[in-house]
Amino acid sequence: MVILIIMTMTKIINKFNVAKYNEKINTLNKIIDTFNDTISNFSCWMDITPALVKELIYNPVKTHHKYLSFEKIVQYRCSEYETLLFVRDKLRKEAYAWKNRYLAEFGDLITAVFEQKIACIKKKKSISFCQMAVNRGKPVDQAELQNYLSQEMKEYNRKLSEMIQENEIAHSGEIISEETAAKIKKLYYRLAKQIHPDMNPKTNEIPELKELWQRIVVSYRANDLEELEEAEILVNKFLADHHLDGNEIKIQDIDTKIEKLKEQIQKIKETNPYQYRFLLQDQEAVQNKKRELQKELEEYRIYEQELDQLLEQMM
Repeated sequence: MVILIIMTMTKIINKFNVAKYNEKINTLNKIIDTFNDTISNFSCWMDITPALVKELIYNPVKTHHKYLSFEKIVQYRCSEYETLLFVRDKLRKEAYAWKNRYLAEFGDLITAVFEQKIACIKKKKSISFCQMAVNRGKPVDQAELQNYLSQEMKEYNRKLSEMIQENEIAHSGEIISEETAAKIKKLYYRLAKQIHPDMNPKTNEIPELKELWQRIVVSYRANDLEELEEAEILVNKFLADHHLDGNEIKIQDIDTKIEKLKEQIQKIKETNPYQYRFLLQDQEAVQNKKRELQKELEEYRIYEQELDQLLEQMM
């Protein structure tokens, strides 16, 4: 019996082909490596779904080539870049909207505080001018004083004018319907795919396209659907007239640009005016902010009265 078992084992060993065994093992290892590599790469470009895992298990090599060819990777990166662009622009629009809501809530007080502040600055500069005249033993020349103040206060008055204008825009903002908002979003995305400067370099090279894009951005932020629809007509006409429609757009240094977009998105989320949303969603914080601004305004008014008294003594 023992001899029979030994003879049988000897026959099996003699038939065993070590080379073929090693070849199959090597092939299996390559498939496993391909599978791991594919899973690793897929996590960068797309979600790992059960259906995708099934494809990989049954035919990892074919699946790898199907989804991770050079052309596919470029396509994924372009898609990721495009998505990030729209996310960034959407956040910018939201930040702009939060800024308007912030100004609508606090704009009157903020403007009043700044107006009172520059009134105090003007009085202080007047006192300084008068003090120099006194030190020289000369009377105050009113014409020279007014000319001096006109030059010194020019930048403050310009900033005040801008604040008043922004405040008026914020107060005149209209609430749009969800249907209109959806149309605006869809139309903007369509136009962005055509002439967004970060996707189509020709926009910055051609003044007419650059002007159209600026018009689109302003309309998008202002939720002006009619203006966007008019802009689309102009864009399509310009692209058709100059044979620029349908041209393939190549994005240079896409990896660097993707990282830059991610940084921009993070910065928007972490800074004002996007951060205003946390304040505006807290009614207690809103009331506290108004009290702080009112207190600051009263302090400047008292300070201006003190400066008036001092100025009267010098005049």
